[in-house]
Amino acid sequence: MNGLRPTTRDADIRPALRARLGRRHAAHDDVVIVEELPVARGGSRLDLAVINGRIEGFEIKSARDTLDRLRRQVALGSPAMERATLVAAPDHIPEALHLLPDWWSVVLAEMGPRGAIHFRQYRRGGMNPQACPRAFVDMLERKEIVALL
Repeated sequence: MNGLRPTTRDADIRPALRARLGRRHAAHDDVVIVEELPVARGGSRLDLAVINGRIEGFEIKSARDTLDRLRRQVALGSPAMERATLVAAPDHIPEALHLLPDWWSVVLAEMGPRGAIHFRQYRRGGMNPQACPRAFVDMLERKEIVALL
């Protein structure tokens, strides 16, 4: 604990984010939510991805994480994503903003007084101006392509 609020963990944020994404896309039969999606031929992974004719990736950084790998994760994952969102503890935001392209969205993830994770939009991103559909296909192994079909 940091004295003011409970410290978030990936294990707190991930299921809450997955549930939120599931509710957002519940009416769409063509949506697949994938955890730990390999990118760049396994060189990195997206924590969560929403696939529905386009790819939206989510990278989670809890209060217990560091940003040491974020620059590399952004570089390897960005070509395959049409949209991307960093979901992070508030303490990570100042440094993360220097590492993210402007088109990435940023969402704060904080633990409420009763232990529930609350999400708050910090920065609305846009479409990736350099998205490359081929990069998405290149990042998948054959078994993953078959599973998505």
